Amino acid sequence: MWWLVIFALLITAPTFEVRAVKAGNTKITLEHKYYSSYDLTRLKYRVKTDNKKDWPDAWVLAMGPCLSDESIVWWASMWFEWVDAPFRGLRFEVYDRNETYYVWLKGQWDVGSVDFATIYGYGDDPEILYGQIDGPLCAGSSVSVEVLSGETVEFPEILETGRVDLGMTTRLRVTSTSAGWSLDHDVALNVPDGAREDIVREVFEVNVLPYNSVSGTAEIDVAYALSIDEEDLVGLPEGSYVLAIAYTVTAD
Repeated sequence: MWWLVIFALLITAPTFEVRAVKAGNTKITLEHKYYSSYDLTRLKYRVKTDNKKDWPDAWVLAMGPCLSDESIVWWASMWFEWVDAPFRGLRFEVYDRNETYYVWLKGQWDVGSVDFATIYGYGDDPEILYGQIDGPLCAGSSVSVEVLSGETVEFPEILETGRVDLGMTTRLRVTSTSAGWSLDHDVALNVPDGAREDIVREVFEVNVLPYNSVSGTAEIDVAYALSIDEEDLVGLPEGSYVLAIAYTVTAD
């Protein structure tokens, strides 16, 4: 008998948006783009001040509780510092009246209104101007799963009882705006006449290898095996067995 395993696939579409806001004489423009081929989101902020001699010393972009160092591709992003004042977020130094700042995030992120501040001066009493601009959004978790490889796998012909591990695995990519999600699966069967579905489900193993449910992107490997005893053969007549596995991921 032959075994064939088929997987469902979810693909997300790219996005591209440009938005601008102003605080005092400084305008901040956001260009938001998702690169599906790399599964990365780019936030490109342009900070431009009208006054050629008086621009902010720094600005801070608020980050929600779902974002951490693990969410940011630090080597591709502009240098930043995590701060807790005037609110939790990323602080960027400003060295010119017209600068561009890149923040690269793992996975696909929607944007929505978040706080920002432009800061004039250092020490205990700087002048701070507040505003709102689009930034990575935590409100309402977004989570998705897609198949990277091993969408279709096939067992060799089974000639005897015992355990058979399939060397080929399936690699999944989970993209989530929050941590704490969980991966589940469901198996649909197409089996020969006379086959017992309860035995098929019992002998077929789906082994999800250990993973961390972090915010951003996680890649997960899944292995498969058959474990057939003599008493199982009564419910496994010869023929073609097709198993469709639907993977689902849910956020807490």
